[in-house]
Order: sequence, then C-alpha cells, then structure tokens
Amino acid sequence: MAIKSTPGLLSACYKHYENNPVDFINDWVWTYDPRQRNPFMPMVLFKKQADLVNWLYMKTIDKEDGLIEKTRDVGITWVCCAFAAWAWLFKDGIKISFGSRKEKLVDELGNIDSIFEKIRVIFRYLPNCFLPKYQDQLGSWMGYREDKDATFMRIINRKTNAMISGEAGDNIGRGGRSTMYFLDEFAFLERQEKVEAAVSSNSDVKIYLSTYNGNGNLFYRKRISEAIPVFSFAWRDDPRKDDEWYAKQQRNLEPHILAQEVDMDPNASVEGICIKAEWVQACVDFHIKNDIELTGDVEVGLDVANEGGDLNSEIHRKGIGVIYWDGWKEGTTGESMLRCYLQAELQGATIIKYDNIGVGAGTKSKAKEITESKTNAIPIIGINAGSTKFYGEWEPGKKNVDMFLNMKALMWWTVRRRIKKTYEYVTGQENHDIEELISLPNHPTLLRELSQPKHWATENGKMRIEPKDQLLKRGIKSTNFADALMLAYAPRPNKISGVW
Repeated sequence: MAIKSTPGLLSACYKHYENNPVDFINDWVWTYDPRQRNPFMPMVLFKKQADLVNWLYMKTIDKEDGLIEKTRDVGITWVCCAFAAWAWLFKDGIKISFGSRKEKLVDELGNIDSIFEKIRVIFRYLPNCFLPKYQDQLGSWMGYREDKDATFMRIINRKTNAMISGEAGDNIGRGGRSTMYFLDEFAFLERQEKVEAAVSSNSDVKIYLSTYNGNGNLFYRKRISEAIPVFSFAWRDDPRKDDEWYAKQQRNLEPHILAQEVDMDPNASVEGICIKAEWVQACVDFHIKNDIELTGDVEVGLDVANEGGDLNSEIHRKGIGVIYWDGWKEGTTGESMLRCYLQAELQGATIIKYDNIGVGAGTKSKAKEITESKTNAIPIIGINAGSTKFYGEWEPGKKNVDMFLNMKALMWWTVRRRIKKTYEYVTGQENHDIEELISLPNHPTLLRELSQPKHWATENGKMRIEPKDQLLKRGIKSTNFADALMLAYAPRPNKISGVW
C-alpha cells in the first residue's frame, strides 16, 4: 500500500483525517448489508449521511446537544458508529457513549445488529496502519487486539486513552462522563425522564436519536420545543429509496406505523388530523416527478412572528408548486415584512398575503410604507385568519361562510383539498385537473406541520381548525411554515388593497 511504502504519507493522512471525518469514512470504513450479494462493502456516504457526520462533528466542537429525527432503514446507526470509530482513532482522550433500551441492542458478541459489533466490524476491515500502536510497561510495542481492547460494551484505544462505551435501560448515563452520548431510539425508552436526569450530568453533547413513537413522550417534546438543534433524516433523503419503495411500505405496514416510522409523523395515532401524512408525502416534488412546468402568478404567504420568539416564515408558490421558502427569528416585525418584500421582488411576485392578527403595528406600517413609496409596488394584503366574513362558494350551492367557522378553516381546507386530490391522482384513484393539485418541497418541517392540526365540526356544522392555544396544550408550539403555505394559497380578495 502506498501509505506504508511512502515516507511521511501516513502522518500526512493522519493530519488530514484528524479534522475530516467524512473523508476518512469514505476512504476506509466498511459496512455490512445482508441483503446484498456481497454483504461487506465500503461505506460511501451519500450527501445526507455526510451532512450528518459533519453535523455531529460540529456538536463536539460547539459542545451542544442535538436531536436526530429519522425514518427507518437509512443507515443512521452505521453512520454514528463510523463517526465514533473516527473520533476514537483521531481524538485523544475522547469518550463516545451509546445507550439504548435493551442491552442486546447495544452489544451482543457476534450479532452485527448490535451497535458495538458494527464498530468491531469497522475496525476489522480497517488497514492495520490506522489502528493504534503503543508501548507497554516493559517498552514492547503492542497493537490493537479485538479480544483485549474491544470487550463487552467497551472499546479502548490504549495509545490515546480514547474509549467507546455502552449502557442500557435505566443504567444509561450512570457510567461516569462522556464527550458525546448517543441515546439510541430514545422515544422507545420506558423511563425517558429518569434517563434524562442521569445523562444530563454525563455529557455536554447528548444526541437524542429516534424514529417517532407517538407524541406523548420526551423525545417528541424535545423535538417541538425549538430549544435543541434538530437534524431531520427523511426517507426521501436516501437515494436508494424511491416512490416504488414507498409504495411497498404502504402495502406492508399498518397506516399508523407507516406514518410514524416512515413519514416521521408523531401524530399518526391522533384522531381528527386535518391533513393525513400519507397525502402530504404524495405531493413532494410532484411537478418535478411528472415533468410539469409551473405556470401562473407567484403568490407569497408570510407568517409573521408575534415577537415572542416564534419563527417568521415565508413561502412563494407559482401555480401549483412551491418555488421558495425561508424562515428566520431575527429582526422586528417591520424588518421581516421588508425582508419578505425584497425576496418577493426577486421572485417576480404579484401579491403578498400575511396574517395581520397579533403581529403588531410594525408589520402593517411597514407594509403601508413600502407600497406608498414604490411605483407599481407588489400589493400587500393583510388577512384576518379569525374573520367570519368572507366571500365565495366552496362548491355549487354551498357558500364558504356556511361551510367554515373562520378564514383559517377556509384556508386550511383549501390546501387540504389540493393535497388530497394530489394523493388521489398519484395513487390512481382519480384523474383530477393538474391545476387543482399541489407540489410541495422536501422540507421536513413544513411536511410535519401540515399533519399536526386537527379539525372538527361546530354545533352549527361549520368546519373548524384546531387553534394555536389547543395545539400548545398538545405540545405543538407553532405551525409557521404550514401557515405561510395556507396564506400563499389563500383565495385572493375581490379588491387588491387594504385588509381582507
């Protein structure tokens, strides 16, 4: 091998790989997949996996917690094991810990489904020149030996004193201190609060990793708290998975399992959800997959934060497809309006619609200032989502005011209808007109938010969408991107002026 035979090359490689975990993994790490003819193979990270490795690396540098929400079978555990192996090799004194609900999931000798056996496989296939060599007490040179250095739930680097350790069940977090702690399938731990208390003093970098298990647990609360950085790994981020793969999952899995473990929908078991997650998934990149050119005006929906730490969100749509989205927290409400307007100009928008309730005077005054200071300004329309006065017919003979409690319900049901029709079109149930459909971006937050609010009929038979205060009682802080989408697709007012 050139590394062994070329003087100085090995030390140069060490220097490079020390701060480039993605390169090391792509160059040297092997993985295992029993479904392949040759199950042992080099691990070549696809983009989202490489992004995850870099994200984990930054967590160790910034010393902050993180949460990974994931779909099933996208290789997350292998990626985390590869990252731990890299850190063990190149970072002196580091300690990476793994905890899971069952001991056999963490380590079971000979069982490659366990975390530690995966790491042992990585080291078995690694060239010896990268494995640690050290001098014992007698001065003799020793090398890494699996039977001595990779024992049950513990892998030691005797050259650098780095370690990979494991724990299970209620013992998670009890074993000293760690540089980084992976909490595997955290949503499925029986006593999450107890483990959280134990691990809180164990490490400054705790990685909460899981598929969803409903919305009544600590993992879900952490996810929606917006207090912890989140890495979303959806099945569409895996180039090995396509619509055919998803169709197979639909055939083989119960709907609530499909929604939770594939679509990353923690509200799968909640009754009365307005827009089903499986409908939403059918809309992702619809126009791209069907080679449909987007036509029509560009309309913008802006959900302005109420200066309470919420997220400002804007979505631009051209005809049936979303073409731009953004979210931010910084700035006043007036500055957010200006930011949205400048982007709308770049996109050639013909109208901006924003929810004008509870946003403060800054938004309205800035909208007025912009439109009065520009020639041929883009119209900016304030929409009162709580209004009970609106025009139009939902269908022949049924007025909107008779169908919906307020403007919010009308907007959500308008988008719901598009999403449902797209699902019916994609699954071959109905051949709807293309202009009645919708194409959504692969934006995990937007896709999740669309399937959070519930709906129900009032005593008068009018449709109502779950208000924010009731969402909050279920632990859902906000649906900013979804609300921006509703505004983007909201019916235009009769007159393009003022407040609607």
